Amino acid sequence: MSLSDQQIEVLEAVLREIDHTLARCRQRLLTGIEARQSHAHYWDRVLASVTSDSDEWRVLDRERKGRAAWWKADDVSGYVDSGDCENFAHLRNAIQTMLGASHSRPSSELDDRLPLLRRRVFDGDLVGTVEAAIRTQDPLTLIMIDLDHFKAVNDQNGHLVGDEVLLDLSQRVAKRIRNKGSGYRYGGDEIAVLLPNYSSEEALALAERLRKDIEGSPTSSRNLDVTASFGIASVPEHASNPNQLLRLADTALYEAKEIGCNCVRISGEPKPSQPAPREVQRREPDPGSLSDKQRSDIRLFYFREGRARCPKDNAWLKVREGHEMGKRTPHLFVSCPVCGLVEELPGS
Repeated sequence: MSLSDQQIEVLEAVLREIDHTLARCRQRLLTGIEARQSHAHYWDRVLASVTSDSDEWRVLDRERKGRAAWWKADDVSGYVDSGDCENFAHLRNAIQTMLGASHSRPSSELDDRLPLLRRRVFDGDLVGTVEAAIRTQDPLTLIMIDLDHFKAVNDQNGHLVGDEVLLDLSQRVAKRIRNKGSGYRYGGDEIAVLLPNYSSEEALALAERLRKDIEGSPTSSRNLDVTASFGIASVPEHASNPNQLLRLADTALYEAKEIGCNCVRISGEPKPSQPAPREVQRREPDPGSLSDKQRSDIRLFYFREGRARCPKDNAWLKVREGHEMGKRTPHLFVSCPVCGLVEELPGS
């Protein structure tokens, strides 16, 4: 499946708009008819960007029943309900499928047996992504993952079962990081994950979800219970070059093994007295918690620098622009990936 640069630009723009509309739906800031009009507009823009005889159109066409169900709903009055959000998510998933297929790597870069990229690709991507993170001053996090006691799995159950376990792990990793970063077979049963624009705390949350998923799901034809350990390091928080980032993430991984396995370690953090699951809590901001000065500062910084930080935790904000007739400057729809802040900053 292949998309032109123009098609990708349209689809990515629609994705950003859908994310904003979903946020407004969840905050019940839209009426049902407003949401349905937006949905129809997004749908028409996507359909107009692909041809009717293309593979991309057929991917999206599978979702048409979702549009039919959408228009059966009451579009006269009332607030958006959970069904409206589900229909937006339905269209969003179809677009992501198309973009994911378009962004796939050449088969020569993929591992022979696992849905991961090869080690030599990792070596090149590590250098490139670190250099990009330093140049843009955006965070980059490396997660190193290793199955616990994998040699015993092979010795007791045979290498065919070991291959099944490794395949299941790599599939879980690939699914969890889809549209977030890239996964690589680093060597043996060790997997590397590069997450651009992820801080160490954000990567910790992702790694914990993956760790729990592995721990709670028997795997292979033998229904084996397995666990994995994780090591995390970030640029610029911990490292300033590719070799240092790899070394610190690998050291954190082996610290996780030393303190009992089945846990996640961030580079340089104090060792716990005993291993325990990490409870990652998302901080919830108060609704409308930004002052007028904070809103003004975000707008000024964004239009001057092209990005802005959250006044609550200093994380880089995700910013989307929206335009309205009669306004000289665009609305800004900002969200913080760390604290969960979501705000609309009106244009003027």
